[in-house]
Amino acid sequence: MIVSELYIHPVKSCRGIAVSSANVEARGLQYDRRAMIVRPDGTFLTQREYGKMAQICPAIENDGSLSLEIGGRSYPVCFTDQRLDVRIWKSELSAIVAKDDINTVLSDFLGAPARLVYMDDHSVRRVNPDWGNSPVSFADGYPILIANSASLSALSDVAGIPLEMQQFRPNIVIHSDQPWAEDGWASVKIGDIIFDLVKPCTRCVMTTLDPISGMASRQPTMDALIKTRRSKDPRVKGVLFGWNAIARTTGLIRAGMSSQIHSDVSSS
Repeated sequence: MIVSELYIHPVKSCRGIAVSSANVEARGLQYDRRAMIVRPDGTFLTQREYGKMAQICPAIENDGSLSLEIGGRSYPVCFTDQRLDVRIWKSELSAIVAKDDINTVLSDFLGAPARLVYMDDHSVRRVNPDWGNSPVSFADGYPILIANSASLSALSDVAGIPLEMQQFRPNIVIHSDQPWAEDGWASVKIGDIIFDLVKPCTRCVMTTLDPISGMASRQPTMDALIKTRRSKDPRVKGVLFGWNAIARTTGLIRAGMSSQIHSDVSSS
């Protein structure tokens, strides 16, 4: 098995970017979900309420800075020293705020007051201690999301339409010929880095949105998940696709790297 795809999502809930390599950091892949769009009161926005966020295309420039393509125009992003207390699910933390020019563009595009914030080195957020001990970005809950290509194919068969991996917004896609084999993976070793699979990922209405337009056009996705992937774990309620993971160390991974699967943590 190999790493067939790698993705980063520089701004939470906006368009993802396929990359050929990525640095694994403590909070997740470098640049992944370090920025987020919030209301003026600091509560986060997602495609669940604003499907148009899928049309916002982040880019990482050669110097590591962030830019956003909105409505066919590219806007460089600069952040201020101003801090804002933000809330994402049950987490509350401080983040730095972008300059007003990009906030105005985002507000106009979304049709609602919005501000762009960034998780700098002074921002602290951690995963649910019931499932691990790690810092995390503005991802829903865990640093890395791992998916299995064979599982997507199997779910597409149930849905009756070809589904796209970006509907599920993973970071690492493992090419496999065994659907749902990831349910038995305790860890995955890619290069020198071991990723512990700590919690299955529950899915929501975002999986039914077109990953390019943000329009709700793929209801068969949720129907197939409800039919075949209901959680049997009382601690994890809902339907499942992919696994949340935590890396034991940092380093570089590339698409095409081989993956070593361990079904027992003690064997890794």
